[in-house]
Amino acid sequence: MLHNNSFAITNRTRYIIPRSLLERAFRIAVKHHIIDISVVFVGNRTMKTLNKQWRGKDAQTNVLAFPLNKTQGEIVINPYQAEQEAKNIGVSFAMRAVYLFVHGLLHLQGYDHEREEEAEKMEKKEREIMQNVKIKM
Repeated sequence: MLHNNSFAITNRTRYIIPRSLLERAFRIAVKHHIIDISVVFVGNRTMKTLNKQWRGKDAQTNVLAFPLNKTQGEIVINPYQAEQEAKNIGVSFAMRAVYLFVHGLLHLQGYDHEREEEAEKMEKKEREIMQNVKIKM
């Protein structure tokens, strides 16, 4: 039986989400993986609560990735934080949102950035996907 990857977006914010870019990044990032992803855009309060509950960090964050099992996961993105970061580094909101999505996807695929060599490997993969989505980093 063939399994198609699935991808769902829930937006609980006022932001206009770059759906087509996210879908393109998803197709590129999971090319050789079978995976079902839901991505949820939430506000500051919800994100801070999730970060405290699941990571023990009472602080704002931009993206969280929750593996549900080997082929399913959920990515939660805070577009308010993404917008601020985009302004700080001089990129568009769409670019930052897609980058955070890709970052979360890679975490779900087992990538990490705790050690320098892991971080380099993950950053290389992020750049590769972003370039294929046609977004410069």
